[in-house]
Amino acid sequence: MTNRELLINVRRWMTASAIIVTATLAFALVPGCNTMEGAGKDVESAGESVQDAAN
Repeated sequence: MTNRELLINVRRWMTASAIIVTATLAFALVPGCNTMEGAGKDVESAGESVQDAAN
């Protein structure tokens, strides 16, 4: 295998890896938005309960 062929293979591997990483992050972050929204509502509800108990 020549240096040129090796370089081409490395570039292909890096491109494929970048696509896989990008897709994985996208699929991981989309449901995460709903999870964070739900967590925010839970924290808000807990804070309101503490406020009500303090009054």
